[in-house]
Amino acid sequence: MLGDSLGFRLVLPKGRLLEKSLALAKLLCVSEVDGKRLSFKRDDLFVALAKQKDIPALIENEIFDAGMMCGEWVAECKDCCPHVVRAFETDWCDTRICLIGTSGAFESRPDGRPLSCVTEFPNVARKYLDDIGYRDTEIHVVSGSTEAFVPYLFDVAIDCVETGETVRANGLTVLDEIMCAKSSFCVRSSGRREETFSKYIKLIEACIND
Repeated sequence: MLGDSLGFRLVLPKGRLLEKSLALAKLLCVSEVDGKRLSFKRDDLFVALAKQKDIPALIENEIFDAGMMCGEWVAECKDCCPHVVRAFETDWCDTRICLIGTSGAFESRPDGRPLSCVTEFPNVARKYLDDIGYRDTEIHVVSGSTEAFVPYLFDVAIDCVETGETVRANGLTVLDEIMCAKSSFCVRSSGRREETFSKYIKLIEACIND
């Protein structure tokens, strides 16, 4: 592969975890890290920033050796990225995946239509809704801000909840907590395991726990 000469390849999340990603990149690269750049290189280490939803596939397909992501993406991509496993959990984020809606969201719909759900996590949503007996639910996928669509366009949403302020501000409530979603440092279960790999895994864990 083109990137084989880069040494250990680490992918870190942008978005709400960008500040923590840049801080770790600075520690590892021992240099000033420009927040406008998306990749950094030092000796046998290559660090890049990416959207969280892309990180599981990047590790699964061996583009990167390891990466950080929130637990919801580990769960969402479990079936399509079976070789991506947690090496250890971190305190970078501590969110919940919740069912969100109004108190009457599950009442009988007068037009007889199936329940509708909007989410960024269709696999998590489908499993949860199947498990509680709503197998015919129509699931619609968007990239965040699901609270904007409930209850006017969809009956419920399944999304990340941290403080719950956005949920309350939109007149909604948490109807159920589906899972806790701590951030996790992940590797490929059958990926490279040479000396460089082990060295950086230990270094990254030490930097995060320091």
